[in-house]
Amino acid sequence: MSIEIVTDRDIWDAFIDAGPSGLLFHKWDFLKITERHTGYRLLPCGIYRGRELVAVCPFFHRQRNGLSLAFSPPPMQAVIPYQGIVMSRDYTAAKQSKKESRLQLVIEGLREVIDDLSPNYLSIRLAPGYHRSDPPFHLGRLPDPDQLLLYHRSHSSPGDSLEEPEREAADEPPEV
Repeated sequence: MSIEIVTDRDIWDAFIDAGPSGLLFHKWDFLKITERHTGYRLLPCGIYRGRELVAVCPFFHRQRNGLSLAFSPPPMQAVIPYQGIVMSRDYTAAKQSKKESRLQLVIEGLREVIDDLSPNYLSIRLAPGYHRSDPPFHLGRLPDPDQLLLYHRSHSSPGDSLEEPEREAADEPPEV
């Protein structure tokens, strides 16, 4: 599996339209509008097996207060309940064991982007329909549909917190 940033709107939207879990929230125009209004940079990731696009996942990335943050969907977006991975159409017809192995390969592909971003915090909210039968979630495995895939990486000592640093001026408005 290889991963690339998809830059072609038509390829992206055709895949979303054909995918079993593609939603309005995954459509190119919606992602671009979200990028414009949230201040997060859109990374429309495509996972390929050879030349075939087998999954997509839109990430939103931002640096804030020295932290690298990656989301799908971005935070504070009550109108976007889900985003995350969209698999190809043949995913729904596969047996559960095949689905799980495909999802694991996609997660391994997405790891490249995640490692490049080196996020301190990662959250992916998956659309309903991703089920697994293995033991409880751990990093690199997909959560149950009602869970969030959350990942926190500390680049500093274990005792450091992720609280915002104190502002220099008390009357300075917070960044949004």
